Amino acid sequence: MVENILIGVLGSIVASAFFYFWLFSKKPEIAISERIAKDMMEGQTYYSIKVVNRTPRAALDIRAMLCVTKTRQAPGGLTTTNTPITLEVSELFSLGPCTSEQEPACYAAQFLTKVDLDKEWGDDDHAVLNIFVYAKDEFSGFGKVFDHTFRGRANSIVRGRFKVKNSLDIAVH
Repeated sequence: MVENILIGVLGSIVASAFFYFWLFSKKPEIAISERIAKDMMEGQTYYSIKVVNRTPRAALDIRAMLCVTKTRQAPGGLTTTNTPITLEVSELFSLGPCTSEQEPACYAAQFLTKVDLDKEWGDDDHAVLNIFVYAKDEFSGFGKVFDHTFRGRANSIVRGRFKVKNSLDIAVH
């Protein structure tokens, strides 16, 4: 009798553990463009960073933060300063599941800023641009933070617009 109860309890614990690990593997996968597109819209220069949901499920509660990180020498070592850059829209309710047939491509979005990044970035030797993107999986509810560091303005900022759908390439013009 006690053996049957122990077997039932142990089986439940093992099944719960397997379910938890399977569920824990269901996190969003967000790809962030490696370059920043610089273009004109309605006479205003803007900079955009594209993100694409690479999972077959929707990503929810997407939040982005862009900042310039500058390092400088201080007594005893280096110190960093983070300066936030205002994004036109920094939160999205959802990004749809990634399917190549989908029109429009609701699994991709661009975070735009009108702040002059060339000016704000400053010295290439002591500054980088960081973007952080947080998203939750629609099925599991687990979230994850994605980040990308842009190093060197000349390599990071490209005149043009992002190609459509799930491409992170910029059409240079």
